[in-house]
Amino acid sequence: EKAKELTMWAAYLHGGSGVLEENRIHRYPLDAWASAMGEGAPEVQRLLIARFFDEWIKQF
Repeated sequence: EKAKELTMWAAYLHGGSGVLEENRIHRYPLDAWASAMGEGAPEVQRLLIARFFDEWIKQF
């Protein structure tokens, strides 16, 4: 989520050139979005982490 936020800010900071294909900045928000989709929704990630810690705590 933070990567998406920061890369969108970087593209915004570059203004119109941030969306031109000649400027590599235009790829970063797309890459961050694709990466997040590959990892699953943030809610799903939180659920998986919570389940992991729940099982881990039961060991003690």
